[in-house]
Amino acid sequence: MGSVRFRLVTFNIAHGRGLTPLQGLTPRRRLQMNLVKIAALLHKLKPDVVALQEIDQCSCWAGNFDELEYLRRYLEEPDVHLALDPEFDMPNGEPPGTRIGTTPARDVNYAIDLLERIVIEKKLPPKVLIAHQFTMNMLPDKRNVQDSPVVDVALVMDGWGPRQLKHAIYRMVTRTPLEHSGIKLFYRKEPDLLSPSHVLELKPTPSIVIYQ
Repeated sequence: MGSVRFRLVTFNIAHGRGLTPLQGLTPRRRLQMNLVKIAALLHKLKPDVVALQEIDQCSCWAGNFDELEYLRRYLEEPDVHLALDPEFDMPNGEPPGTRIGTTPARDVNYAIDLLERIVIEKKLPPKVLIAHQFTMNMLPDKRNVQDSPVVDVALVMDGWGPRQLKHAIYRMVTRTPLEHSGIKLFYRKEPDLLSPSHVLELKPTPSIVIYQ
């Protein structure tokens, strides 16, 4: 059997701010232009699967507009999926980075509902939605996240640290699981990076492994 080439693009769009070094200072029009450029780049690369991170929903970092709805036309592509990062989800216009943010289940469910409608209306294969977590408060009512017949919902343990800490946090966040589990590993920030065999020994076994 010959080899099969598979192109995966994972893209942290940094809330659409482009090269602006400071969050929250990019005008809405510029954010929208940056999102269009990102979409054009993905179209040019022609990947088999795209996973986008740090798409904001009405946050002060993203000009207080719904980037998810703005990018809906690109989510209608069969190979584009979605990831949510509660770390930067701040209430009442509070600047992200001052503390770890939180995403309620209703917002996760909003994203699931949107993906469901796209899959059904456009007759697409199932979508993947990833929610990142490394503290319990990031997804405080995670047990209320809904299941979906056409959206595979995955909880991915985020954050870097020594191997023992990674194991402990993985166990902690997966005590209240979602449909699938996963883990994110950091090449440069984790000198004792978990090997593939160690990752597969985790319980529950990760369905998704992200390297950054």
